Amino acid sequence: MSHREVAYEYVTSSGRFAEILATYADEPRYAIDSEFLQNKSFVARLALVQIAWPSFIILVDPFSVDLGLLTDLFASGAVAILHAGSNDLPLLLEAVGSLPRFTFDTELAAQLLGLASTSLQGLAAALLDLELDKSEQVRDWTIRPIPERALDYAANDVIHLFDITDELTRDLIFCDRLEALHEECAWQLATVGHTDREMVWWKAKVLHRGTALEQMRAQYFFAARDDIASRLNVPRNAVVHQDSAIEIIQRPPATLAALVSRLGRTPAQLSSEDHQLLWAAIENSASAPADELRVPDADVADGELGLLLTLAKIYVRYTAHQWRISANFLASHRDLVKFFRHEPTRLDVPWRRSAVTDALSLLRSGSARLRVLGPELVLETHP
Repeated sequence: MSHREVAYEYVTSSGRFAEILATYADEPRYAIDSEFLQNKSFVARLALVQIAWPSFIILVDPFSVDLGLLTDLFASGAVAILHAGSNDLPLLLEAVGSLPRFTFDTELAAQLLGLASTSLQGLAAALLDLELDKSEQVRDWTIRPIPERALDYAANDVIHLFDITDELTRDLIFCDRLEALHEECAWQLATVGHTDREMVWWKAKVLHRGTALEQMRAQYFFAARDDIASRLNVPRNAVVHQDSAIEIIQRPPATLAALVSRLGRTPAQLSSEDHQLLWAAIENSASAPADELRVPDADVADGELGLLLTLAKIYVRYTAHQWRISANFLASHRDLVKFFRHEPTRLDVPWRRSAVTDALSLLRSGSARLRVLGPELVLETHP
């Protein structure tokens, strides 16, 4: 497939942005991507937005342009083509205040087709015989001015999404999975921005071996740290470093003054209200009901549902093999844990329900069992 040569414009004024959006308002689809800086704030800082139509690309500077002007485009019937939209959509929601009504995520499409590489670079190589230059990927996009080579990279990163989408769509239709892709994209849109602050502490693996009281304290303390980091828009470690947080949870201070002393000077320069919030987390965790504790995923396999979870994983792997897709994409370990806890999960997406979830529901209820019949794994119902 030939290399696309499409002109681009670096847009730094809201007036010009509005003009271009009006010009292409009737286009049925557009490609969108973003560049951002992640490691200096709680929420990644949006630094560039790339929007492409088949004949034109704009690179929008969010530092000088009102991205709220995208509201009408997002509300229209045009399809937004993205790659790995889970990275871009939260930033767009924060900047614009809304999301596109319809999306086509090329990463999700590639996963549904079971392609070996689902990265943008991998898809360009496999589907377009095109090698994308990713040398600018790690640049700090917040630094101005942005050099021309970086702008070229940003434009090149978005324009090929049209050809990739066309190739993927043909394959999805051939495999009768286009509707499944639409359902997957709708689920992605519906869950943008949803976080579970009670599970933040799971990243501190050493605390998984702690007592129930330590785990509850961790759940409360890390959630409070997230609240502060989110409000100040600073990295979590700028509020309380991970190692210090673990030490406080394992050996909690006896008073607020002792906590303040243990924290010392932090990069975020915490206020007295912040100290109070962290202290309240320690105090409140001591009297929290036991059923409030959200134990890590790994612990579920050790409980009474452990065997069912193991059987479910076997059935998911078998089903994924039939679909020729990744078992982790069909249902990850966390998906299954949440499923057995009767919590919302990707297994609620309609195509997954018919593929695997309805069968797992029978297994979860105890009204079915797995049986090996020759080369097949069969789920048999029983009274």
